[in-house]
Amino acid sequence: MLDDCAESIRVQAITTNLDVDEPLELLQELADHIGLNPEYFADDLHDYNRIYQLERYARLDRAVAEDHLTGSGGIIDQIADCVSQERGRGEYQWDHEEIEGHYQSVAIDPDTWDLLLESQHFGKHFKCYHPAHVRSGSTSKKHDPLVDPKIEISFSNDYDPDGAIDWHGREAVLDKLDEAALNILYSGGVPITADRDVWTHEDPYFDVELSEDGVTLQSNPLPDLRDAAEEHVDTEFARADVSKTDLKLAKVLTDGGRQHYETLAEEADVGSPTVYRFLARLPTLFESDNGIVQFPDDVTRSRVTGIVDKLRDTAEASGLPTMRFRKALLDWKGHDGCERRNWQLLVNGKILGQVSEHAPLC
Repeated sequence: MLDDCAESIRVQAITTNLDVDEPLELLQELADHIGLNPEYFADDLHDYNRIYQLERYARLDRAVAEDHLTGSGGIIDQIADCVSQERGRGEYQWDHEEIEGHYQSVAIDPDTWDLLLESQHFGKHFKCYHPAHVRSGSTSKKHDPLVDPKIEISFSNDYDPDGAIDWHGREAVLDKLDEAALNILYSGGVPITADRDVWTHEDPYFDVELSEDGVTLQSNPLPDLRDAAEEHVDTEFARADVSKTDLKLAKVLTDGGRQHYETLAEEADVGSPTVYRFLARLPTLFESDNGIVQFPDDVTRSRVTGIVDKLRDTAEASGLPTMRFRKALLDWKGHDGCERRNWQLLVNGKILGQVSEHAPLC
């Protein structure tokens, strides 16, 4: 309810499987039935009227959903992985206990959505899910369309700063929901034409038909976001002037995953203050929450793992940092098959992985 709303009675309608204007028509019919003036629910509603949740659904073939949307590496997982390192708010949920993709969703605030798709001015929630009681894969779609999962995209008031949208702007919001949903599917490799092998035709609530409204499809933004995240990791390693001890702590985390800082210190054979300094030097690559140290996302973890493994390979078996290790000299083979030896990687003018001559060794 708006703070400056005049004295009034609030009527809230929660509906499913109705077009956006149909709830208003039902309220008009209800008012007429009980002897209330239907003009209270006239088509030209007062500007105070708001929508708190607005959703779009479709039902997708189970195999298509499992191949492109759900599970590790599906487009929902990719989105959550790439944007979780960005400033902002979001939520990633999954339930694969009974079946892959029983429930999987990602919710993101407006600023983060803008990284994926331009001009997305409100928070949205994208889901793929089965009913509470999952049907057997051998069930006939004609007898029970719920054998296939639903996809849903919705305006999410939990992740939108305004918490509601103007009733009179509902059509524009629906257009943005359609645009976001179709671009997510397109990025995930799902055919977005009215293909009956992709979209469940037997569902009584959804018809497979070609839309009259065109939607602009954009190339998948996730590879560019991933490249930017990996470049950030490289830059941070170069900026921090990492020591042998930093690499040891990073190696423990890449091998063992999230763990309490005391366990991390014990595994790396260092003191707790050393862990604190490590986190202070690399605050965007490692995070600590209630004493649990972990990577902020899988992109960072994967990139750090590659860097640490590559740099540690340059150290000799004695365990002491040699000049080759100190100078971060690398051997590599190019696409032409020729081997290059004793190269250094430069990031913003600094040598990636070079250990400071003055850095502590333990």
